[in-house]
Amino acid sequence: MMKKLLLVAVPAVLFSTQLQAGCKTSDLQGNWVFYQAGMSQMEGFHTGRCDVTFTNKGRDSSADCEMNMMDGSVMNFKMTGTAVIDPTFCRFTIEFAFTGGTATWDAQLNKNKNSFSGDWKNSWGTIGTTNGVKR
Repeated sequence: MMKKLLLVAVPAVLFSTQLQAGCKTSDLQGNWVFYQAGMSQMEGFHTGRCDVTFTNKGRDSSADCEMNMMDGSVMNFKMTGTAVIDPTFCRFTIEFAFTGGTATWDAQLNKNKNSFSGDWKNSWGTIGTTNGVKR
């Protein structure tokens, strides 16, 4: 009986410890690739990729982005931003600024803290989904 009790108790302790670990803004520190799919009345559908670097313990970010538009054109631009993370739920937001506008990412870090999924919107009225992986 004691062996069975220990086998049940050990995973429970490990699981509760993992839940208590939470997330920190510094979990974002490093290089990421963000992928986007977006839609707006003005531009139609588009897809994109941003190479994003987080510095200052994950708080500050810079991004080089390329958007592939529905008409076949390509738009390249840079963004800078600030990230904030909810340590309990591993949800983070990034407020990006770029020439001519702003964008807000709202995403959830996965358990491994090396990937995320979420959504975004910009000041032009474009909305979309996003996911990313840490390199």
